Amino acid sequence: MYIEKPKDFSMERQGAVCLVESNGDFLFLKRAPHCHSGGLWSIAPGGKLEKGEIPLQGMLREVAEETQISLLPDQLKFLKILYYRFPDMEYALHYFYAHFSSKPTIHLSHEHTEFCWYPLSSALQLPLMRNSSESIHYFLTHLKIINSDSQ
Repeated sequence: MYIEKPKDFSMERQGAVCLVESNGDFLFLKRAPHCHSGGLWSIAPGGKLEKGEIPLQGMLREVAEETQISLLPDQLKFLKILYYRFPDMEYALHYFYAHFSSKPTIHLSHEHTEFCWYPLSSALQLPLMRNSSESIHYFLTHLKIINSDSQ
């Protein structure tokens, strides 16, 4: 994981996700067995951007598709783009943050089988998708930014 875009980064793929938080707990989704990374937990709802889609649009679409949560502009904060390099691909992930005063109702799509709410540090014990642990560690070190803006 890179915090700044490497000079030789190809940015083959881009995605957008939203860290959904309520009272210090964050929403995690378990991937369905038939999906990529089946059986593993993702740090947040989101996914790949479609052709011509900007990150905010993609994140709103993905969150609605995966959880049926409708996000409002006053709930959202753009956090960071993190860059990931693996032998088979490179991609940039646009992270957003949404705070809810009470946990929203979740209706999962066919892509996920379960959801749970955990503080970020406790979620490190879950079997997580590739890159999620690094991302959680990054956001734990920047949690003051998230918490100070959600109050």
